Amino acid sequence: MMFRKLVICYFISLTATAQISPEAFLSAAVSDIELVEIQAAQDFMKNNKFNSPWLRELEFRAKSNDREIGLEDYRLRFGFINPYEIRANKNYHQQLDQTIQLRKQMKLNDVLKMRYELLIEQVYLSSQIRNAEELEEFYGRLRVLVYQNERENLKEEILDLEDQLFKQRSKLHDLEQKLKINQYLIKEKLEDTLSINLDISMLISIEYIFEHLNTQEGTNLQSQLATQENKLRESRFTVEKAESYRNIGFFQAEYDIERGDELDDQLGYRIGVTIPIVNPDKPDLQRDRLSIAENEAKQRKRLNQNQRNQDILQMDFQHIQKQMILLEQELKFMTQFETSEGQLSLDLVRKSKEFHSLLENRKMGLYTLLLSKYIDILYQKGKLVSSPMVNHISKNLLPLTISLE
Repeated sequence: MMFRKLVICYFISLTATAQISPEAFLSAAVSDIELVEIQAAQDFMKNNKFNSPWLRELEFRAKSNDREIGLEDYRLRFGFINPYEIRANKNYHQQLDQTIQLRKQMKLNDVLKMRYELLIEQVYLSSQIRNAEELEEFYGRLRVLVYQNERENLKEEILDLEDQLFKQRSKLHDLEQKLKINQYLIKEKLEDTLSINLDISMLISIEYIFEHLNTQEGTNLQSQLATQENKLRESRFTVEKAESYRNIGFFQAEYDIERGDELDDQLGYRIGVTIPIVNPDKPDLQRDRLSIAENEAKQRKRLNQNQRNQDILQMDFQHIQKQMILLEQELKFMTQFETSEGQLSLDLVRKSKEFHSLLENRKMGLYTLLLSKYIDILYQKGKLVSSPMVNHISKNLLPLTISLE
């Protein structure tokens, strides 16, 4: 296969100073800050079932039939809730529970994507710093050789090297600052560690990514969550519709001591049934229905955008593939050029080293870009949180154990 020649021998020697593994970082506990809203909703759901009472009202009435103080007429009224509302609330509770679970998965998917990005950035910056240090050391050795040279125009060459040394050192400081910030973000999850182990030889290869790019199957969490969110809104609308007809009638028990001397004459009852000809809540329900329709349209737009993003990612993979072919050709050329016979001038040696360093940086840049795009496509497909959870950038797909606080 074409990309077999792109086995990353260079990466094998590149290892960041470390204390723990990437799997430990990816498996670090998800903090309350990252899941505060989801956790609050889950805690509320544990103690609240959204159960409607069977009685809409319980009313006791008493009256006097004349001007005397004594009471002769007693009435106890029971107003019942629409059973449809009870069922609607139970269904809403179920839909909300499923929605919260999907939201939690989606949030965890977001968290893992951010952690993978930090790891990939760590790999990239460590590589760039290593190359920058090597090039700085090369400029230093070359400057010694220039000073030992007794040719004319010596000052011009020295000035040119000083310019290159300054730019290289400035670049190195910038890279070190970026690495320091990246490590700080990693330490937020791993407070007791100095750094993180990133053995490049244990990461997935370029060839593996291209071979498995289109074989990764997973659940489109965004699509699943969008569908569930629509179900939740429909369920909420059903509750509101049922509540608008909650007064289905009443049953009233009566006791009037002046309706006769016998208990059978004094006892009585009334039944009332509401006839749902008119509904004063109809305008509100229509507005809610309009809101649901608008949200469904927005969800479809987001899903279309998500599919568009996946299509663009596939195009990006093709572009990276072409760039790697070009890079491989240039690396072959440099290998032949550096091993060719003939003495090179100091200026040509410098240009050769700079170009080779540029190619090596480009090589790592393309590799980490490919890793990032690969994680992005897995994120889009919901693969990052599919069971069993693994480290998707490790060569052996080492397992993860996510702890949710």
